[in-house]
Amino acid sequence: MTELLLSREQVEQRLGISRSGLRKLVKQGAFPQPIQIGERLIRWRLSTIDEFIASKDNEINGHLIQPQQLEARN
Repeated sequence: MTELLLSREQVEQRLGISRSGLRKLVKQGAFPQPIQIGERLIRWRLSTIDEFIASKDNEINGHLIQPQQLEARN
């Protein structure tokens, strides 16, 4: 199976962030480094981006009160 690779523009669109926002996240180590394919060609694996999004979703939702927790309180 071939892994789908995303361009910078596709990653920005998928995350809903700007070029400078993506650059900042990568520089801070808060976002996966791209794969260097050529001298000026970089790509990210789709699976890596999806894992990043899922981890952020779990991080955020892990701090929210789940509906069943509210029911247990009543």
